[in-house]
Amino acid sequence: MQKLGEKIPVGLEDSRDGKLAGALREGYTPQQVSGAMLRALKLLLEEKDKQQTWGGLKRILTKEGHHLWLCPHHLQEYKQ
Repeated sequence: MQKLGEKIPVGLEDSRDGKLAGALREGYTPQQVSGAMLRALKLLLEEKDKQQTWGGLKRILTKEGHHLWLCPHHLQEYKQ
């Protein structure tokens, strides 16, 4: 998440998108990300992908209870 936040272009921080994505720079581990931070990320993704195609990624629930968004190639590993 931190690496994703670091890719926000300079000058975007003042925009609404920048404020939403700025939560990704907080330095939290994936286990700590929850609540408002996840809602901000969801809102940002919905605004940027209006058709909600998610770049062709598909969500899968692992047997450990984790949700993963995977490309068709990596999805095959979980369908076996």
